[in-house]
Amino acid sequence: MIGKISKGSDFGGILRYILQIEKGYFMNSNMLVDTTKAGNNLAKDLAQQFRENLQDLKSKAKSPVFHLAVSLPKENKLDDYTFSKIGEEYLGKLGFKINVNAEGQNQFVMARHNDTEHEHIHIVASRVGSDGSYVDLHKDFKKINEISRELEIKYGLKVVTNRKLDIIKPSLKEIKMEERKHQKGEKYITPRKELIKKIDNSLMLGGGKRTLQGMVFSLKKQGVNVRFNTSKDQSKIKGISFSIKRGEENFIFKGSSLGKKYSWNNIKKAIDYNEKRDAKVVQFVIDESEKTNTFNLPDKEKSKIKEDFETILNDFSTKNFIKIENKNYRDKYISFTNSELNSLKKMNEEWKNNTKDLSPIKHYEKAFRQHYFKSYIRDLNEFYKRPIEYRKKDIEESNLQKQGLKNNLKQYMDKSGFSYSDQLDKSIDALRFTNKDNVELKDLNNEWKKGNHSTNPMEYFKDRYILHVDYYYQELKKSLDRLDNKHHINSKSEYDKLLKICEDSNFDNKLPNALKAFERELEKGNNPDLLKYVSERIEDNNNQIRNVYGEKNQFESQTTDTINSPLFDNIAKGVSLSSGSGGQYQEEPPKRKIRRKNNPRL
Repeated sequence: MIGKISKGSDFGGILRYILQIEKGYFMNSNMLVDTTKAGNNLAKDLAQQFRENLQDLKSKAKSPVFHLAVSLPKENKLDDYTFSKIGEEYLGKLGFKINVNAEGQNQFVMARHNDTEHEHIHIVASRVGSDGSYVDLHKDFKKINEISRELEIKYGLKVVTNRKLDIIKPSLKEIKMEERKHQKGEKYITPRKELIKKIDNSLMLGGGKRTLQGMVFSLKKQGVNVRFNTSKDQSKIKGISFSIKRGEENFIFKGSSLGKKYSWNNIKKAIDYNEKRDAKVVQFVIDESEKTNTFNLPDKEKSKIKEDFETILNDFSTKNFIKIENKNYRDKYISFTNSELNSLKKMNEEWKNNTKDLSPIKHYEKAFRQHYFKSYIRDLNEFYKRPIEYRKKDIEESNLQKQGLKNNLKQYMDKSGFSYSDQLDKSIDALRFTNKDNVELKDLNNEWKKGNHSTNPMEYFKDRYILHVDYYYQELKKSLDRLDNKHHINSKSEYDKLLKICEDSNFDNKLPNALKAFERELEKGNNPDLLKYVSERIEDNNNQIRNVYGEKNQFESQTTDTINSPLFDNIAKGVSLSSGSGGQYQEEPPKRKIRRKNNPRL
């Protein structure tokens, strides 16, 4: 079966469509139905009942209409009673309460159409229950597909594979390559397509399921190698990858990158897999992958790739008068994966012959940002798992270390010819540190006090601030997605304006707190304007801080202002990275305010 969902606000239009006499007939409902009426007349009566229910509840739902079309394969035929039961089960599993007199009952109407070769039903239901509750349809596409597969098995229907869900589309690069080959008259199939075809062949076995061993050896005969991602003790399989060779090049794909169907969780359902029985097979695959080096690089080769990259970076820096600040500090966070090292190996060869290419520096910067961010997210997740009393101590410690950062940064900037501003104070206050960050910053503060600036405090702050902004953007997007999916507020249309508020509030926690408060208002049944509510909430917060602590108190550091420090201007232009001076100017920067429209990100 295939289920298609749509949502809207007009009951009348969709009811007129599903109750057209020439298409089919009314089949089921939990509403008052005048059986003497049909077509548009019946649609008019039922639409009026839906609207009256919403009016009585004073509902402000923007998309109260739910429409589901369920289509059968050509091979299957069902009577009205069974098809109606299937429709009711769809509604129940999606969270609709359709029993008569049920608390929070959702009204629904069902009609059957016979105007195509695929028998199908249409269901129109109200997402607003009789008690004012609202049916949330988050990830509805995924839910519908799961329910369809479940009901197909239950009612003995043909299982319909949804290719959109099970197979990921080829990349634009793969499509263009295929087109170029075909234009030249060459027969060509992309590695992805070939791999999918061979995996499908290995999963097929007449009259039963293949064992894990059977699948592995079937793939091996077809030139496909398998690798398992296992737990540390290799007792549990967490994921699966496949590789196929084309000439000298080896193409590697994670199962999930081919499509949901090829993830380990779904493959183990498609085969006869037993964890204890198949332990030897798993160990054999692990040993084979290490021997053939299809996925894992030997330690010596890993070291050589990294050494080559270091040599290229150093040569590049020397010849182009570019200094990479805080390299020793940054190197601690970069840990290349096997796939990244394989890519780096190829790029090393290209860079050796082109010393003017900026790619090595860009690659290093990108690798650092990615690994730095991943490390921060891991540490932050661990931080929030700690008991609240420990977290409070961590916050107290971070405030202490931030003060040390401010003092050391001010001293360093004064010596380097930069002016320290109140805006930098506000930027540092907005940063969020985990307990691991506190330990690291404490050691750095001690080194800076001694006059050891091998780790440049300006560059350290810049990296931390960019990290903070990246995380802030991610969390803001999550908040807006939740408003869209859970409360059906089109907050993405206000994204640019909310970003401006972020910048003006220095990416501190006032906007996230205001969005949480806005969500609580929605849950109470109120429907305030998003931008107006958030702006007023932030202004109230600023006024409270001024009233309680006074204009020049340290807590004022979170009030809105424009960025006026030359530091940000120089950082944004990449002075410290590309000038070769390490960010140190001999002349005094101009004493003028620089109003920046965009946030100071590289």
